[in-house]
Amino acid sequence: MEYRRPEAAQVEEMDPGEKRLNELGYKQELRREMTLFKTLAISFSTMTLFTGITPLYGSSLLYAGPASLVWGWVVVSFFTCLQVLRTNTCFRDLTFSWMQIEQTTGSLYFWAAHLAGPRWGPFASWCCAWLETIGLVAGIGTQAYAGSQTLQSIILLCTGTNKNGGYFAPKWLFLCMYIGLTLIWAVLNTFALEVIAFIDVISIWWQVIGGLVIVIMLPLVSLTTKSASYVFTHFETAPDSTGISSKPYVVVLSFLVSQYSLYGYDAAAHLTEETKGADKNGPIAILSSIGIITVFGWAYILALTFSIQVCLASLTAALLIPVISSLVRQYFHFDVVILLSSSKDFGYLYDTSNETAGAFVPAQILYDAFHGRYHNSAGAIVLLFIIWGSFFFGGLSITTSAARVVYALSRDEGIPFSSIWRKIHPKHKVPSNAVWLCAAICILLGLPILKVNVVFTAITSICTIGWVGGYAVPIFARIVMDEKNFKAGPFYLGRARRPVCIIAFLWICYTCSVFLLPTYYPLSWNTFNYAPVAIGVGLSLIMLWWILDARKWFKGPVRNIDISNGKV
Repeated sequence: MEYRRPEAAQVEEMDPGEKRLNELGYKQELRREMTLFKTLAISFSTMTLFTGITPLYGSSLLYAGPASLVWGWVVVSFFTCLQVLRTNTCFRDLTFSWMQIEQTTGSLYFWAAHLAGPRWGPFASWCCAWLETIGLVAGIGTQAYAGSQTLQSIILLCTGTNKNGGYFAPKWLFLCMYIGLTLIWAVLNTFALEVIAFIDVISIWWQVIGGLVIVIMLPLVSLTTKSASYVFTHFETAPDSTGISSKPYVVVLSFLVSQYSLYGYDAAAHLTEETKGADKNGPIAILSSIGIITVFGWAYILALTFSIQVCLASLTAALLIPVISSLVRQYFHFDVVILLSSSKDFGYLYDTSNETAGAFVPAQILYDAFHGRYHNSAGAIVLLFIIWGSFFFGGLSITTSAARVVYALSRDEGIPFSSIWRKIHPKHKVPSNAVWLCAAICILLGLPILKVNVVFTAITSICTIGWVGGYAVPIFARIVMDEKNFKAGPFYLGRARRPVCIIAFLWICYTCSVFLLPTYYPLSWNTFNYAPVAIGVGLSLIMLWWILDARKWFKGPVRNIDISNGKV
């Protein structure tokens, strides 16, 4: 009988990802228990079906009408797929090459470090890591804010309506809901990742089934639906409400809902140290997530837009106009033409005196559909609860991703007091200190809710610029990288890789730029987009830190295991 040493047996039983992680110079500290479906669930929950579209749907509809909103999703989806293809190609190009950098928790800035080469790698890694961290932490805030906004509408409809004495949560209570959600996500993320994975498995079914219910039921319940020509071709500006009359400008702003919604697909990359067979399961989870969200997201936008009802005043006018015209023709013997402004078709959605106080356009659309047919708001409350659940699951998953990036950067000594944030919970094997750091920063971002009305715009812009901007660094590094220094893996674009890289990079630059633009005029304390100030100050401090100090000691990914002598 052949004798086998215990050490050899241990090596054979080791997951290939863990083995490769050790070869890269990192010890396995997190539990590697995630399957493909669980990784997909977390990636899908990070993007989520409702969380991007729902809070920005109203403003995008107001800017340029339904056609720009509907076709904007298609346009943005196309360019996002190019970006995903490029990012995923980096993921797979490196899978079986000498780098294998996708096997680490801080995947995105690992790509940047290795693709940029020894000279520029540390700087590229520094920029990418901080952009990614800023985007993810702000992303928690976007989910907490939108989740609180949905809960505010649920409470209002449960206690009556804005017209019938319902309770509309004031700013202090809104802030309490924001903080409460953030704390709940932090508490849940201090348990083993298996708990989060289990919740996210519920999330994927919640959103797929719930999404089908909303997409199918809403148009069926609505007493009237918009025509296809209206939904797909009607373009209309609202200069009285937005202060913007330029058609190209409002089209750009109407695309923001799509650009904000179609990100977060890289969540699978942040969990590769905890995923079984990460080299294959990670890319599959990324591509599957973006595919599902692209299809379901467009269906959700169409369902909401088709279901917009004509307000009572417009409906009454529409009925009276033929009668008035007939009477004038009969008694005064001449024809008159009375035009009913198309802006009346959805202008009532923003009226502060409507049933939902004009605070949440999708809530008003749901209310109109169910109240119009059943004369109560129970159905709208149920569907709003489904949407709120999506925000809850999304915030939970983004907290998971944010903590992993902070942990990875701390492990590489890239954050002040890194020794604290890189600590792993001895029992649950999760970066619990990093979780609470992210939660604390998120709460600080939400404090201006008490005084400023544009907090969500600012947090959304910071989130998108940071998260999407982080993708630009490795993609740009890939563009300028000498091809002879790159060893391709099995998923390779060949000659198409440079054009795809350039288009993806330019699209990212465009996306980051438009989120810095003012969204309402004239500019005032309540309409100013604070994102340029916040991003500018933050990045200036980070760059100043690099120039004065960090460039002397930050070398990018740092080994915590010595392969040559086996020391950890």
